[in-house]
Amino acid sequence: MSSTALVPNDLIAPRGLSIVTSAVYKVRVAWSVRFMHLRNAVALELAERRAEWSALVARVRIAMDPAISPAVAAYRVSEAHAFARGMTAPLAPESQTWVQPVELAACFLDTEHRKALARHWIGLGQSAHAAIAAYTQLAGELMSLGAHPELLMHVHAAALERVHHAEGAFSIASAYAGFGISPSAWPELPRVARTSKRTRNAALALVAERALLEGWLSTAYGAAVAQIAAARASEPAVAAHLRMVSEDSARQAEFGKRLVDWTLKLGGEQVALALALAIRKLPMALVDEKPLPGTRAEVLERNGQPPAQVRRAVYLSMRSQVVAEMAAKLDGNG
Repeated sequence: MSSTALVPNDLIAPRGLSIVTSAVYKVRVAWSVRFMHLRNAVALELAERRAEWSALVARVRIAMDPAISPAVAAYRVSEAHAFARGMTAPLAPESQTWVQPVELAACFLDTEHRKALARHWIGLGQSAHAAIAAYTQLAGELMSLGAHPELLMHVHAAALERVHHAEGAFSIASAYAGFGISPSAWPELPRVARTSKRTRNAALALVAERALLEGWLSTAYGAAVAQIAAARASEPAVAAHLRMVSEDSARQAEFGKRLVDWTLKLGGEQVALALALAIRKLPMALVDEKPLPGTRAEVLERNGQPPAQVRRAVYLSMRSQVVAEMAAKLDGNG
């Protein structure tokens, strides 16, 4: 192989030039290539900023729309059914309360990848932990609305499953971090969970919106992402946990769908209107956290964190499916 094959063709000066002219040529071309790369990087950064700004403007527009309830305005897609308004308990580093022993090959990863994976799994653990409170609150709301035993059994079963999801996620996060990480006391939770006085139809509409947004769409999305992540994970403990999450979440999504049907049957026109507005205002894109510098997507994927483009594609597919099914339910109800 010739030495010229190891460098870009543009950096090879044409024949017949003097040594000085050839050197000037190479410097000029090198700077042109560097400028082109810089320009492309700036263009990509500007495109990302425009996308973030568009998402923010869309969320503000939804929040200011008087026809949209606070539950819809505050909705944010997550891989685990989260508590209202996205609140989570504070963390307690060096705590083993929610940590079980997990064997990982994390010692072979560098610090940046371990940090990124610990952050990812902490987020999943916090969402699953908050979902326990969300399902507990939902059980009280359903009892006040006269729900039948089957709905209440499903709610409590889902809360118990989320305990296992949270414990597993915090255990995996701790293994990557190298020290125990658990949720700590949540003293503001009773104040947040306190229900306000609403009419029966208004309460039904709120339950219907949350069942659609979190119980159905977010949970079905989380099940699909976990299934993909489990298939691509090379860590046995991570893959096993993700398979459990996928199976449980798929079952919980079906419960969310049945809960929507129940509220629609009891609430009639007011609930149907709330659901029609909710599906019109579903976000078209996820709000993803940027990966930490120095990390590689394939390494994160082998440890249970699929790339952002995969999660976006899954969400758009799930969103289209939920909107179509919900529109059919509303047509049938009308």
